[in-house]
Amino acid sequence: LNQGFDDCATVFASFKLIESFEGLLEREFIQADLERKHLELLKAYGTDLRDVQDTFTRQRARSAEGFYLEREGPPLYMNMPPVAGALYWARGLLDRVREPMDKLTAMLKVMLESEEAKEVTKAYGALFSAIRDFEAEQHAGWSKDVETISQAKLKQPLLRREEATQLLAVNFDPELVCLLREVKYLLELGHAVPDSALHLNKSAETFRVQRGSLQLIVGKYNHIMQTMRAVEQPLLQSQLKQIDKQLEKGQKNLNWRSHSIDDFVRETTTLVRDAYDTLLELHKNMKAIEEVLTKWAAESLIKRKPTKTYAPEEFEEEHKGALAARYADIGQEGKNVHRLLLESNKVLKVSKGAPTWRAYVEFINDIVIDGLARTVAYSLETLNRSEEHTSELQSP
Repeated sequence: LNQGFDDCATVFASFKLIESFEGLLEREFIQADLERKHLELLKAYGTDLRDVQDTFTRQRARSAEGFYLEREGPPLYMNMPPVAGALYWARGLLDRVREPMDKLTAMLKVMLESEEAKEVTKAYGALFSAIRDFEAEQHAGWSKDVETISQAKLKQPLLRREEATQLLAVNFDPELVCLLREVKYLLELGHAVPDSALHLNKSAETFRVQRGSLQLIVGKYNHIMQTMRAVEQPLLQSQLKQIDKQLEKGQKNLNWRSHSIDDFVRETTTLVRDAYDTLLELHKNMKAIEEVLTKWAAESLIKRKPTKTYAPEEFEEEHKGALAARYADIGQEGKNVHRLLLESNKVLKVSKGAPTWRAYVEFINDIVIDGLARTVAYSLETLNRSEEHTSELQSP
């Protein structure tokens, strides 16, 4: 048993050892033999108590550098809100000294009459009171602002539009997010929370779902506004007007206390999704057209083996055959370009004679012309390189 005490590295381990021999320790001759060990245990607990007191005094106003989340206030574990994090830190310090003290009182009744034990008990009482006062102060400071925050922030509109970019954002205030997280952790710690916070906490899951749905709407709407080309905007103008009219409700009429949020989310999701899918289809078809043109420009219209010498008639005959096959391929792929353009028209549900559609067709025509020009340019470059190679072979 004495050897076990010597091997114990912490106060907790020493108390665990005492618990293991609880029945034997009541014998008088064993108690006498362990009296010195008990005194060492008491001193070790006193040292631990002073360490906790020092940590509490130093870090209650500012967390230690390199530990937790550094801030002006108690150490904060990552992912925890400020007040609940401070209380969690204080509770950890309290548990560190309270459990050994409880065991000390139960196991070492004789030692508690000594001067050393009285000093330890007094220091423990002072530290216990200080930590409890700190917890009460933190909790009271938070509780007085709960009602104000919840009432004011819940009256804010669902959405807001950034003035500089005109992009949308979900307008759920970060203070509300923090408040909901505080309530969650405080309830887990067993602290009382105001009725307004409890009422708000009951809607936490509802808020989470609504925020997620609105974030999807905002994400798709912003994607439309950021990727839509100038020539595409007139084609989507009617859809965008409907969307903006619907979004005004979320920017001006509805707040987080409104009862029709789910209806707004459902209607807005349908409108935004339709416009998003339409634009996505336009971009997909345009990308397919550009891939066709890139394929044309990657292969020269002139083909000849650089190491072979051709007679004019032989080259002319071979070139005509290759050119005819290439023109046939280009013609077939040109039909695919036309088909992709018709698919875009079908998705948009716009008349082929409408000025907006004709402008879009001209835009695609310019892309096709550019692709043909790149094809011709690459063929000329190939011909130029072939002539340079021939000149090099003929030079003495």
